[in-house]
Amino acid sequence: MSPRHLKVSGVREGMGKVLSKDWMIEGLVDFEYKKYQLLSYLKDVEDDFRQQRLYPFFGELVEHYDNLVTFERKREFLMKNFPKEVTVFDFEEWDLVQKKVVEDNNLMKELTKVISYASKQFKKYLQEGQALFEFACKAVKLHYLHGKEADNRTSGYLFCRSDKTNEVKAYQYEVTVFDNNENQFGEIKTRQVDSIEGNVRPQELKSIFLSRHRIMNNPTMVFVEADMPFPFEQTVFPVIKRKLVYLVVHGEGDEGEMS
Repeated sequence: MSPRHLKVSGVREGMGKVLSKDWMIEGLVDFEYKKYQLLSYLKDVEDDFRQQRLYPFFGELVEHYDNLVTFERKREFLMKNFPKEVTVFDFEEWDLVQKKVVEDNNLMKELTKVISYASKQFKKYLQEGQALFEFACKAVKLHYLHGKEADNRTSGYLFCRSDKTNEVKAYQYEVTVFDNNENQFGEIKTRQVDSIEGNVRPQELKSIFLSRHRIMNNPTMVFVEADMPFPFEQTVFPVIKRKLVYLVVHGEGDEGEMS
């Protein structure tokens, strides 16, 4: 399962440095300065990965690398079709905007060096993040808690046992599916609605929750098994949400019902 095409809403809670979307052309465009800026950011990425903290950095790395590829593709088009011109980029829309002819081409030369260096660095850390992501995905298993087909699988309730405690957190979730050419994207929103204490069996969780909230319809209920010593908020829960999105969008990855 790829982390691409799976979007999770939420505010960035990481305490590390933030690398803006247009970091390559923001401020001083100098290779050594941009190299320092990038390595400073990647040092925080490395520190988090060593502590098995996958997010928010892994999602940011995917976006930064995709933006870099887009930038390079449009830069090559520019140099091929307008070899004597430098065009300013509109990062808000990711479109090329011809502003004016700039006689000095040093800016584009510096950007070329930055792109080449940053591409290798992003690939390196993406590989590390992908390995951690795939390991976590294998450890996370989703089980439906129904006796019959639920009314709607794009929304429902998710039950997660937090870390190694006896507390089970209940979340309401909603998945929105988008089509983009040949790909489908899923975006998930979650909010915690309950907390159940004690070593309760999954089907007992269902009964307790329904009695507390007096839900009359037949909602989708998913119980999560996640046996791994990773940080819950930074790794386990984001992977849970991504697996759930994948299940809703593609109808695959279901480990079956739990009795």
